[in-house]
Amino acid sequence: MGGFLDKPITTKKIESGKNDKLRFTSCEMQGWRRYMEDTKLTHLALEGYPHLSLFAVFDGHGGDEVAKYVENHFVKEFLKRNSLKDKEIGKALK
Repeated sequence: MGGFLDKPITTKKIESGKNDKLRFTSCEMQGWRRYMEDTKLTHLALEGYPHLSLFAVFDGHGGDEVAKYVENHFVKEFLKRNSLKDKEIGKALK
């Protein structure tokens, strides 16, 4: 499970974006872990739902396998939800 370094890696990776309604900035830092375990999503609009934005952080908790899997599959699975089509966003997230 993701060993630790003698001192943290404090280099920061910054991403910014905006559209006509929203602006965001995210910042990542590896810290004490031997490699970056966390992932994120930053979508100002979703395919078929231009009025919806999605931002998420997936914490690796000692490894990056699950965080990477969710990063790569979450949006596709979320967009399949019938409750999203019914504009029940909270239900679609569950």
